[in-house]
Amino acid sequence: MAAECTSPIPDTSDYIILYVHGGAYTSGSARQYRGMHVRMARASRMRVLGFSYRLAPTYTYPIPLYDAYMAYMHVRHMGYADNQIVLAGDSAGGNLALALWQLTRAPFRALVLFSPRVDVTSFRTSWTTYKQVDVLHAYDVQDPVSPIHQLLVSNSKSLGDLDVLSDPFVAPIQADLSGLPPTLVQMGGAEVMGDDIR
Repeated sequence: MAAECTSPIPDTSDYIILYVHGGAYTSGSARQYRGMHVRMARASRMRVLGFSYRLAPTYTYPIPLYDAYMAYMHVRHMGYADNQIVLAGDSAGGNLALALWQLTRAPFRALVLFSPRVDVTSFRTSWTTYKQVDVLHAYDVQDPVSPIHQLLVSNSKSLGDLDVLSDPFVAPIQADLSGLPPTLVQMGGAEVMGDDIR
Protein backbone atom coordinates (compact mmCIF):
# COMPACT_ATOMS: atom_id res chain seq x y z
CA MET A 1 0.00 0.00 0.00
CA ALA A 2 1.39 3.40 -0.96
CA ALA A 3 1.79 5.94 1.83
CA GLU A 4 3.44 9.32 2.30
CA CYS A 5 4.59 11.01 5.48
CA THR A 6 4.74 14.80 5.37
CA SER A 7 6.79 16.52 8.07
CA PRO A 8 6.59 20.13 9.20
CA ILE A 9 9.68 22.32 9.50
CA PRO A 10 10.86 22.20 12.21
CA ASP A 11 9.78 18.62 12.92
CA THR A 12 9.55 18.67 16.72
CA SER A 13 6.04 17.39 17.51
CA ASP A 14 5.40 14.19 19.42
CA TYR A 15 2.10 13.74 17.55
CA ILE A 16 1.08 12.52 14.10
CA ILE A 17 -2.05 12.85 11.98
CA LEU A 18 -3.19 9.66 10.25
CA TYR A 19 -5.21 10.97 7.31
CA VAL A 20 -7.77 8.89 5.40
CA HIS A 21 -8.56 10.46 2.02
CA GLY A 22 -12.03 10.85 0.53
CA GLY A 23 -13.16 10.05 -2.98
CA ALA A 24 -16.42 8.10 -2.64
CA TYR A 25 -14.39 4.89 -2.14
CA THR A 26 -13.71 4.84 -5.89
CA SER A 27 -11.00 7.49 -6.33
CA GLY A 28 -8.31 9.39 -4.48
CA SER A 29 -4.85 8.60 -3.17
CA ALA A 30 -2.20 9.86 -0.79
CA ARG A 31 -0.47 11.48 -3.74
CA GLN A 32 -3.60 13.39 -4.78
CA TYR A 33 -3.97 14.64 -1.21
CA ARG A 34 -0.33 15.68 -0.85
CA GLY A 35 -1.16 19.39 -0.96
CA MET A 36 -3.69 18.97 1.83
CA HIS A 37 -1.20 16.98 3.88
CA VAL A 38 1.39 19.75 3.47
CA ARG A 39 -1.09 22.41 4.60
CA MET A 40 -2.16 20.28 7.57
CA ALA A 41 1.46 19.65 8.60
CA ARG A 42 2.23 23.38 8.44
CA ALA A 43 -0.89 24.41 10.35
CA SER A 44 -0.70 21.71 13.02
CA ARG A 45 3.10 21.41 13.19
CA MET A 46 2.58 17.64 13.19
CA ARG A 47 3.60 14.93 10.78
CA VAL A 48 0.81 13.74 8.49
CA LEU A 49 0.74 10.18 7.20
CA GLY A 50 -1.58 9.66 4.23
CA PHE A 51 -2.11 6.31 2.58
CA SER A 52 -3.80 4.96 -0.53
CA TYR A 53 -6.39 2.36 0.42
CA ARG A 54 -7.62 -0.02 -2.24
CA LEU A 55 -10.58 1.32 -4.19
CA ALA A 56 -13.98 0.07 -5.32
CA PRO A 57 -15.21 -1.45 -7.51
CA THR A 58 -12.08 -3.63 -7.75
CA TYR A 59 -11.91 -3.95 -3.96
CA THR A 60 -15.11 -4.04 -1.95
CA TYR A 61 -15.98 -3.71 1.72
CA PRO A 62 -14.26 -4.46 4.07
CA ILE A 63 -10.94 -4.16 2.14
CA PRO A 64 -10.64 -0.34 2.55
CA LEU A 65 -11.16 -0.74 6.32
CA TYR A 66 -8.48 -3.43 6.42
CA ASP A 67 -6.10 -1.04 4.66
CA ALA A 68 -6.93 1.72 7.15
CA TYR A 69 -6.18 -0.70 9.98
CA MET A 70 -2.82 -1.61 8.42
CA ALA A 71 -1.94 2.10 8.08
CA TYR A 72 -2.82 2.54 11.77
CA MET A 73 -0.59 -0.42 12.69
CA HIS A 74 2.22 1.13 10.65
CA VAL A 75 1.91 4.35 12.66
CA ARG A 76 2.02 2.33 15.87
CA HIS A 77 5.18 0.58 14.62
CA MET A 78 6.69 4.01 13.90
CA GLY A 79 6.64 4.41 17.68
CA TYR A 80 3.49 6.49 18.20
CA ALA A 81 1.12 5.58 21.03
CA ASP A 82 -2.63 5.84 20.45
CA ASN A 83 -2.82 9.09 22.42
CA GLN A 84 -0.23 10.61 20.06
CA ILE A 85 -2.33 9.90 16.96
CA VAL A 86 -4.91 12.28 15.53
CA LEU A 87 -7.16 10.28 13.21
CA ALA A 88 -8.61 12.41 10.41
CA GLY A 89 -10.47 12.02 7.14
CA ASP A 90 -12.91 13.57 4.72
CA SER A 91 -16.09 12.20 3.15
CA ALA A 92 -15.54 8.46 2.58
CA GLY A 93 -12.28 8.84 4.50
CA GLY A 94 -14.26 10.25 7.42
CA ASN A 95 -16.40 7.13 7.29
CA LEU A 96 -13.30 4.92 7.31
CA ALA A 97 -11.83 6.91 10.21
CA LEU A 98 -14.99 6.33 12.26
CA ALA A 99 -15.02 2.65 11.27
CA LEU A 100 -11.35 2.31 12.26
CA TRP A 101 -12.05 3.85 15.64
CA GLN A 102 -14.97 1.44 16.14
CA LEU A 103 -12.76 -1.49 15.18
CA THR A 104 -9.95 -0.55 17.56
CA ARG A 105 -11.70 1.59 20.21
CA ALA A 106 -8.25 3.19 20.50
CA PRO A 107 -7.91 6.27 22.74
CA PHE A 108 -6.72 8.51 19.90
CA ARG A 109 -5.64 12.05 20.74
CA ALA A 110 -8.57 13.28 18.64
CA LEU A 111 -10.66 12.65 15.55
CA VAL A 112 -10.99 15.35 12.87
CA LEU A 113 -13.70 14.69 10.30
CA PHE A 114 -14.47 16.83 7.29
CA SER A 115 -17.94 16.14 5.85
CA PRO A 116 -17.83 12.46 6.90
CA ARG A 117 -20.17 10.00 5.24
CA VAL A 118 -22.07 8.52 8.16
CA ASP A 119 -25.07 6.88 6.48
CA VAL A 120 -25.88 4.94 3.32
CA THR A 121 -29.36 6.30 2.84
CA SER A 122 -30.31 9.61 1.29
CA PHE A 123 -33.68 10.30 2.85
CA ARG A 124 -33.04 13.24 5.19
CA THR A 125 -34.21 16.72 4.22
CA SER A 126 -30.79 18.13 3.29
CA TRP A 127 -30.52 15.60 0.42
CA THR A 128 -33.48 17.33 -1.22
CA THR A 129 -32.75 20.88 -0.10
CA TYR A 130 -29.18 21.01 -1.44
CA LYS A 131 -29.21 18.56 -4.36
CA GLN A 132 -29.00 21.43 -6.87
CA VAL A 133 -25.87 22.96 -5.29
CA ASP A 134 -23.92 19.93 -4.04
CA VAL A 135 -22.02 17.70 -6.46
CA LEU A 136 -22.66 14.56 -4.41
CA HIS A 137 -25.38 12.34 -5.82
CA ALA A 138 -27.86 10.50 -3.64
CA TYR A 139 -26.73 7.07 -2.44
CA ASP A 140 -28.49 4.20 -4.13
CA VAL A 141 -27.27 0.82 -3.02
CA GLN A 142 -29.28 -0.78 -5.84
CA ASP A 143 -27.67 1.28 -8.64
CA PRO A 144 -24.51 -0.39 -10.03
CA VAL A 145 -23.08 3.04 -10.94
CA SER A 146 -23.41 4.36 -7.39
CA PRO A 147 -20.11 4.39 -5.44
CA ILE A 148 -21.85 2.92 -2.37
CA HIS A 149 -23.07 0.00 -4.50
CA GLN A 150 -19.57 -0.47 -5.91
CA LEU A 151 -18.13 -0.52 -2.39
CA LEU A 152 -20.61 -3.01 -0.97
CA VAL A 153 -21.38 -5.38 -3.84
CA SER A 154 -19.08 -7.66 -5.80
CA ASN A 155 -19.53 -10.69 -8.00
CA SER A 156 -19.30 -12.90 -4.93
CA LYS A 157 -21.91 -11.20 -2.79
CA SER A 158 -25.18 -9.41 -3.20
CA LEU A 159 -26.98 -6.81 -1.15
CA GLY A 160 -29.01 -9.63 0.33
CA ASP A 161 -25.85 -10.75 2.14
CA LEU A 162 -25.38 -7.35 3.80
CA ASP A 163 -27.59 -5.47 6.20
CA VAL A 164 -26.01 -2.22 5.05
CA LEU A 165 -28.57 0.07 6.62
CA SER A 166 -27.69 -1.09 10.12
CA ASP A 167 -24.01 -2.10 9.83
CA PRO A 168 -22.25 0.43 12.09
CA PHE A 169 -18.97 0.10 10.17
CA VAL A 170 -20.70 1.06 6.93
CA ALA A 171 -23.19 3.47 8.51
CA PRO A 172 -21.61 4.97 11.65
CA ILE A 173 -24.87 6.80 12.34
CA GLN A 174 -25.98 3.37 13.64
CA ALA A 175 -22.91 2.90 15.84
CA ASP A 176 -22.46 3.07 19.59
CA LEU A 177 -20.11 6.03 19.76
CA SER A 178 -19.74 6.07 23.52
CA GLY A 179 -16.09 6.58 24.40
CA LEU A 180 -15.38 8.48 21.19
CA PRO A 181 -12.20 10.55 21.59
CA PRO A 182 -12.47 14.37 21.38
CA THR A 183 -13.86 14.94 17.90
CA LEU A 184 -14.04 17.93 15.56
CA VAL A 185 -16.54 17.65 12.72
CA GLN A 186 -16.69 20.28 9.99
CA MET A 187 -19.11 20.51 7.09
CA GLY A 188 -20.38 23.08 4.64
CA GLY A 189 -23.57 25.03 5.09
CA ALA A 190 -25.16 23.67 1.90
CA GLU A 191 -24.28 19.98 1.94
CA VAL A 192 -26.61 17.17 1.04
CA MET A 193 -25.10 15.10 3.87
CA GLY A 194 -25.68 17.89 6.38
CA ASP A 195 -28.64 16.31 8.18
CA ASP A 196 -26.84 12.95 8.27
CA ILE A 197 -23.83 14.55 9.94
CA ARG A 198 -25.78 16.62 12.47
